[in-house]
Amino acid sequence: MASNPLPGNSVTAVASVLGRGAGGSVKTEASTVDAVNVDETYTCAKSNIIQPGVVTLGSDCLVVSSTKTDKQEYLSGENVTIKVKLIEIKDVAQTDFYNNDLESIQVKVRVTIKLPKGFAVTTETFKNCIFQDCNSITWQYNQDSHSVEASLDMSYIDRDSNLNRLKREENITITGVAAGAIGVSNKVTTTVESNLLQDYRDKDRVGLPIDPFGSDDRINLFFYKHVSEVTFRVAPATTSLSALFTSTGAAPNTGVAGVNGSISCTVAGGMPHRSDFTFNLDYAQRSSSGLASKLLSNQVQVGANCEITVNKGMVPAGWRWKDNNPIVLHERNIRDQRTATIPLELERVPVDVAVETSFTSASVKASDNVGVVSKINALGNEARNVPVTIQLPRDGFAATTATSKPDCQVTGGAACPTVWMYDKASHSLTGTIPLIPVDGSVTVTTSGVAGVFDSMSRNFTATTSVMYNDANQANNTNTASLTVTNTKVSVSGVFKPVGDYPADGAVTVTSDVECVRPIKHKAFFTHTLNYADVANGSFPVKVLHEGVWKGSNCVVTIRKVTAPDGWEFTDSDVFTSQFRNIAGSVRVEYSVAVQRKFAAVAPPLPLTGGIASDWLYLTGAGVLAVGVAAGIVARRRLQARV
Repeated sequence: MASNPLPGNSVTAVASVLGRGAGGSVKTEASTVDAVNVDETYTCAKSNIIQPGVVTLGSDCLVVSSTKTDKQEYLSGENVTIKVKLIEIKDVAQTDFYNNDLESIQVKVRVTIKLPKGFAVTTETFKNCIFQDCNSITWQYNQDSHSVEASLDMSYIDRDSNLNRLKREENITITGVAAGAIGVSNKVTTTVESNLLQDYRDKDRVGLPIDPFGSDDRINLFFYKHVSEVTFRVAPATTSLSALFTSTGAAPNTGVAGVNGSISCTVAGGMPHRSDFTFNLDYAQRSSSGLASKLLSNQVQVGANCEITVNKGMVPAGWRWKDNNPIVLHERNIRDQRTATIPLELERVPVDVAVETSFTSASVKASDNVGVVSKINALGNEARNVPVTIQLPRDGFAATTATSKPDCQVTGGAACPTVWMYDKASHSLTGTIPLIPVDGSVTVTTSGVAGVFDSMSRNFTATTSVMYNDANQANNTNTASLTVTNTKVSVSGVFKPVGDYPADGAVTVTSDVECVRPIKHKAFFTHTLNYADVANGSFPVKVLHEGVWKGSNCVVTIRKVTAPDGWEFTDSDVFTSQFRNIAGSVRVEYSVAVQRKFAAVAPPLPLTGGIASDWLYLTGAGVLAVGVAAGIVARRRLQARV
């Protein structure tokens, strides 16, 4: 059998042809043909297709393949190009057609390209036809087996239509992405099966093998399979992915915002790789380029697709997130160092000034020390120049010198008012707080004394209020209640007799107790003191007033009225004693001094007789005698000097 050589290397093969010999027997003969340039050794595998009436020529291949990749090693995510060439290495179609009186002859090919796990299919892989000549080709991608399956005609000659198509090769190009495990070999396997379908011109010829299509004048010759392979590996290359956090909208000048989250990266066909992160972003370090640049991962496989999830955490005081939803970004096909921009947006928290009022003690006794405690807080944001009014309890809270100078304590950098004003008429205290930072507070304690009133117990209230335009007006005023209990005490008199006093009889005194502050009241009593009752140097104790309210300021006055017969008071002075803030029952000591009355006796008239007149005469005579004697002595002394 002659052949028309084609350019290329010459190979020796066994030509499997079916021709017309004596008796119509099937014959084969060897021939040397020129094959298409192929730079590899062809290996034909024994065909598994054995059917009754089908001739299987087990000594050669009709169509072979060449399978190559553009590189032997790829980075993860890098594009991979697989090129498969189908080559009809024998010109049996043309030779047999003219040598064997055929009506038509076809070279049919079935090809399967098995793709490895390291080859990931993309949306572009099979978007267009992968064959060089897509006419009369049926092909599909089998996702389950991850393979390409196709059937096509290589050469075709038809005598009647004078159609002569000698297609000696076909090229297939498949493009995907390197994926899968790092460093693992990935094998691409191409399996080609071919057969030669012959139709004879003599339709009545008998003695030919039966072909699978049921016509005894068609011969289907199957050739051995051909398998070609190529391997590649995914190189262990990594890169880094960073995040540039930027601030949008209003933002604080200081303070720290906290974010955390994860980065999940996947190469095509591989397992996801996840890492977590937590960052504190300082707004004081903000610049024109952004808030902060942070490394998310330096172990991102080249070619990976990454999903970044950012959860929002703490924020600077007085600020909040514009929304609390996580931020999710996608970065695809990362081949070198990349920075993802992540915008963060805050907004100011509306300020809320809250007031609390309490007493240093919820229940006190009259005249006890008591304080009104006013606490002013700033929530959400700072508050400046906050006017405060502290309404003190009327009647139940007496102002002292300390009332107009309240104690002030602060937290969180707040500042106390520099001036407090006490208004006596309204019984209130006012001031202006310069600054209350967010979560800071000002605590003011106004001191006074629990008031005295005309009942045993009363409840009083104190109110703290601020005049401030904030988010919540409901908590700008707060009131507290105080219970004050009142106690009655007594004022008693202890009367003590002094000097000479009679064994019996009585003196009468009056007393009045007048309390002028805080509750004005007065009591008047008359007391009779019997000298017969004196014991241990004192009259029995007399209660001057038993209805004095504890804490009162009172004046006790005692006046003398009558003394026993034959006796009189030594003086007529009025006794007074003062008591301030009476804390309990008190006693007044008073000394009662009396004296006998003096009896004046008039002398009798002279010469009227009686004892008195005799005494008068005798006294006069004595005086006369003394005078005479004195004169005589004086005369003698004078004479002696002469």
